[in-house]
Amino acid sequence: MSSESKEEHSPDRRGSAEQPTLRQQGGVVVGGLRDAVLHLVRHMESLCELFQLEMQDYARRQKNYAIGLALGLGFLGCAYLFLCVLAVMLLTPALTMVWAVAAVIAFNILAGLISLLIAGHSRSGKLAPDTVQEIKNDIECAKLYLNAKGKR
Repeated sequence: MSSESKEEHSPDRRGSAEQPTLRQQGGVVVGGLRDAVLHLVRHMESLCELFQLEMQDYARRQKNYAIGLALGLGFLGCAYLFLCVLAVMLLTPALTMVWAVAAVIAFNILAGLISLLIAGHSRSGKLAPDTVQEIKNDIECAKLYLNAKGKR
């Protein structure tokens, strides 16, 4: 046999002209998966950076809110204490001292309960809900993609 006839009957040479070999097909699949995973990793890195920026902004806003709240409550506490003393002094001529103090205490308890009820209904929302939802959607898309690739 000549070298030409050996090449014609060789399975490697004949298969590569008509169809890609199993190794070539595997390389294409692995390359596609690699590209998809790299794209997913880059996308997740971007989302993590966005989440980090949102966390920093949220922390800064919460810190400023806490400082303002502490200052405001300090000044209001002092003013309120003096207002309660003034109320007792004004009510003492009409009532006895004990009843005047009891009336001020009852008012404070009632106002405190109302404030707690209002505060319970005005809780802050979730942190970065859009970013968290985007990350969940990306994870679901990645699962669907990998499941679809596995079934082929």
